[in-house]
Amino acid sequence: MILPALLTSAGFNIVICVGFFSLYSILRKQPLNLKVYFGQRLAQLQPGQKNHYFFDRLIPSAGWLVKAWEASDDDIYACGGIDGLVFIRLIVFCIRIFSVAAVLCIFLVLPVNLFGQAIDQTTPDSQMDIFTIRNVQEGSTGLWAHFFALYVISICSYVLLYIEFKNVARMRLEQVIRFPRKPSHFTVLVRGIPWYPGESYSEAVRKHFSSCYNLNYLAHQMVYRSGTIQKLMMETEKMYKVLKETPINQYVQPINLECLPSSNPLKMVASETEVALRKHKRDKKSDLRDQECPAAFVFFRTRYAAMVASHTIQSKDPMLWVTDFAPEPYDVYWANLCIPFRYLWIRKTLVFIGSILFSVWFLLPTTLVQGLVNIASLETTFPILRGISQRQYANIISGYLPSLVLTCFVLLVPPVMLMFATLEGAVSRSGRKKSACCKAIIFFYWNIFFYNLFTGTWWDRMNKLTYTGLKDMATLLGNLIPGQAPFFMTYIMTTGWASLAYELMQPFVLIVNWICQFVLMRKEGYGDLYTFPYHTEVPRALLFSLLGFTFSILAPLILPFLLIYYFFAYFVYRNQILNVYITRYNTNGSYWPVAHNSAIFSLIFMQSVASIIFGMKKLGTASAFAFILIIFTALFNLYCRHKFLPLFTNKAVQDLIEMDRHDEYSGKLEEVLSRLLSSYNKVGPYSGNHPTDLLSPEYKKYDDDDKDKVCRKEQKFVKTWKVKMAQCLAPSVQWQMRLTKNAMEPSSMTSKMWNSFSLKPSRKGALKTSTKFRICASANGTINRMEDLLNLDVSPYTDKIIAEYIWIGGSGTDVRSKSRTLSKPVEHPSELPKWNYDGSSTGQAPGEDSEVILYPQAIFRDPFRGGKNILVICDAYTPQGEPIPTNKRAKAAEIFSDSKVVASVPWFGIEQEYTLLQPDVNWPLGWPVGGYPGPQGPYYCGAGADKSFGRDISDAHYKACLYAGINISGTNGEVMPGQWEFQVGPSVGIEAGDHIWCARYLLERITEQAGVVLTLDPKPIEGDWNGAGCHTNYSTKAMREDGGFEVIKKAILNLSLRHKEHISAYGEGNERRLTGKHETASINQFSWGVANRGCSIRVGRDTEKAGKGYLEDRRPASNMDPYIVTGLLAETTILWEPTLEAEALAAQKLALNV
Repeated sequence: MILPALLTSAGFNIVICVGFFSLYSILRKQPLNLKVYFGQRLAQLQPGQKNHYFFDRLIPSAGWLVKAWEASDDDIYACGGIDGLVFIRLIVFCIRIFSVAAVLCIFLVLPVNLFGQAIDQTTPDSQMDIFTIRNVQEGSTGLWAHFFALYVISICSYVLLYIEFKNVARMRLEQVIRFPRKPSHFTVLVRGIPWYPGESYSEAVRKHFSSCYNLNYLAHQMVYRSGTIQKLMMETEKMYKVLKETPINQYVQPINLECLPSSNPLKMVASETEVALRKHKRDKKSDLRDQECPAAFVFFRTRYAAMVASHTIQSKDPMLWVTDFAPEPYDVYWANLCIPFRYLWIRKTLVFIGSILFSVWFLLPTTLVQGLVNIASLETTFPILRGISQRQYANIISGYLPSLVLTCFVLLVPPVMLMFATLEGAVSRSGRKKSACCKAIIFFYWNIFFYNLFTGTWWDRMNKLTYTGLKDMATLLGNLIPGQAPFFMTYIMTTGWASLAYELMQPFVLIVNWICQFVLMRKEGYGDLYTFPYHTEVPRALLFSLLGFTFSILAPLILPFLLIYYFFAYFVYRNQILNVYITRYNTNGSYWPVAHNSAIFSLIFMQSVASIIFGMKKLGTASAFAFILIIFTALFNLYCRHKFLPLFTNKAVQDLIEMDRHDEYSGKLEEVLSRLLSSYNKVGPYSGNHPTDLLSPEYKKYDDDDKDKVCRKEQKFVKTWKVKMAQCLAPSVQWQMRLTKNAMEPSSMTSKMWNSFSLKPSRKGALKTSTKFRICASANGTINRMEDLLNLDVSPYTDKIIAEYIWIGGSGTDVRSKSRTLSKPVEHPSELPKWNYDGSSTGQAPGEDSEVILYPQAIFRDPFRGGKNILVICDAYTPQGEPIPTNKRAKAAEIFSDSKVVASVPWFGIEQEYTLLQPDVNWPLGWPVGGYPGPQGPYYCGAGADKSFGRDISDAHYKACLYAGINISGTNGEVMPGQWEFQVGPSVGIEAGDHIWCARYLLERITEQAGVVLTLDPKPIEGDWNGAGCHTNYSTKAMREDGGFEVIKKAILNLSLRHKEHISAYGEGNERRLTGKHETASINQFSWGVANRGCSIRVGRDTEKAGKGYLEDRRPASNMDPYIVTGLLAETTILWEPTLEAEALAAQKLALNV
């Protein structure tokens, strides 16, 4: 290719890119294009946001580049998942390695090429060859520069590939732990189910797994074929729900929906169909069997059991009972589940043949493209075209047109490969896209790279092969590869630069959106939400990396073109992931092994070509050492595959077992399993009919009548239990007990009941109550025997006291306790004996070595027993004296005992929010069961029976804390009805954690007596309802003194630099609460402000005005461990020192002048 043709192509592509980028910066500001350019974030836009002025919307700007640059990895992860983050890391890897290559080769290798003088006379066709290794003479010492560059690039590639592989593997492991309750962890997809005469597939599955996995098998769900009518009913029902349930904007005139029936006709049809189906199944079971596919989802009680089943051959015939982990529900490609497993090899064979035929067909455009590039040779071969190279548009034909034609044909490849992946029988959407990606990579490498190498200057090469023979093929290849660099430069510009502009503009979606709005008059426009096209973009990025590695030392001029592509790709793809594409499913980073293998192939090819050329240039030593480098690359790849690849194909047994144990001990296992059974129900058009008789008996769903029956049985049981309990506690025949109507209700909240929490000390200090005990209330005023025993003052009869030892359980949020008798009252924890408990029953020790030792640490008065009885806060240790993993107090005590921390006198004021739930239904107190109260607003600090729910519990807890000696400073009702808050502090150092845990214990005991459920879930109710946090106010001595505001800002700076560490320790499920809404900051971004409750760190207005005071960390969740949070705050702000560079960058970002 001649230089003017290359410049012509560059000019065309630069104009297209600048025009598209400028046009995009204008179009993205137009309100009518929101669904096109902000599909990902459209749901997050608030109606009160300020629009751009009309004039501003017509001016191009680079604001989107700034936002894409400022987005953190956490933002990318939140929007694109691990796959999105892995793709961005692939782009960053290419930027790093080719930046090193560009600096090295342009300043070291390129001058050697330029002044090599191996080409005596330059012709228009060889103008670009003087910049390549072809211009270096044989035996020249300048070739050692190429050798040095080869080794440096290879070593840097090894280091970067190892680091990235390690980081992605770590992210993949963290993904499993971060989302421990995914349905796929418990579910196995079974295919190739054998058919037995007189037995359905469902019966075969039940028998097989009940026999082989009796203890862990839970249930299964068959896959059924769906007909056209069933699909139509599902889509019609979906449309009905949209019309019936979509809220009407208050500024838009309501639409009359009287034409719609009050009840869902589809539900009526479904109900009637279900009744008819039950009757029909009894008579003709063969009809249902005919609809079954030989595939099923099998559910297990534990993750470990599911993993064992998925990795085990179930029968002697490997084609039967084929098991594997099931995809996530929204990742299942339902259409392929009905394909018999035994036919898959035929499909794969046909796809392989189809791929070969498609590659052969692709030779035609490849040959055409190379003919256009070598227009002079084309004139010689075809006399009819003579003179065309002299025309004014010759540079367009030989420079821009070839790459444009090839780009147009390349657009066909990803859809065709996606079709091939579908025909192969992929059972997951992510797996289908990954398979298409791998096929496209192979196709690009062979058909675009190698075909163009072999077909470029085809006529000259055939003549050389005729004269030299096949034995010099390697030498010929080494000579001809550098000559193809100009063509690939134009290809990078047309397929790379211009494609990025096309990707940014989304012209197809944009045009369709305009047609919908202006032609079809649909105000909502068009803007379907798409997933990221990994099968298109990953192969393109990896093809360019192959070009970069191959030509870096042969023709270094290609590197600036590549770097421009990767730099713009970094901004464009980050913008698209953040704003345009949604993430419905993920491969959990499985694209990185594909990228790693491609990079290894590129390195080996680069080193092989370099070894050939060094030998051809009479530099045998360099050729031999380049060959050694090939062997080292292969060994490096083998090491990485053995170290990291198993983490991408398997799950860690240790993590699965730990998660199973955690769920079992925390009581969440049953909840997880109950949700699991409906997770694969009605997802996708081929979900089919799912009979409930496949479920285990304890997990069958009840209809409304069944629920009423169960409730009546439970009420009857509670009433009977109360009567029997009262009889047991009343041996006297003269004692009379009558149950009032209110007493029969287990969840009633009468004011009479709460009088029992009015603390009235007797003359001897015993804690008395003003009314009778709730369960055993006496209608005639006779003193209840049980109440008398509960409030009995034993101090006149003995010096012994009762000590309630309290510790934190295995989940890290549950409190456990047990009582023991002490011979005399104590004043200090050091006077108390150590004790032990069975750690295997709390999830804190194995059964074969279950003894855990309790160390008393803090003493409080016991408000339940009164007198000199005490509550003892303890932490847990092994018999050898080592803190157990759930003992977070030991680490906090170590921090607070540091001399620097002691001198700083850290104060903490903790605002503990909590939610009260109705028993049995686990629905907020005061809410209609299954329904919702009015919107938030009147409940915060509200009064009244319709605004305040659970005030008696809050007041009783307040008094109990004061009696116990807890430094409680206040309480109030919260924004969400049924939610309350109490504040503890100011407390110094480790004391804050002790007081919070004791206050939580008292709250658990009080709600236990009230028959109300306490939850510290940070987001108990999804939707437009506030979550529950544990805001932590914090100050040091320096902050409270004059000039303390500067110390506060320095502390905020440190907190910003350790944001991720703090967030990871601030409570489980906090990502559901920290969304940027409901008075919270985004979990992915640190922020601070004065009097701003939407920031991570809030500084009070009084603090700013006085120049001293405290800060409020609003990030901790309600279920946080106060030992962890207070210890981290002290460590980060007092003991930890950041680097000056990090501190300066953070100060600039947060606008902190420290």
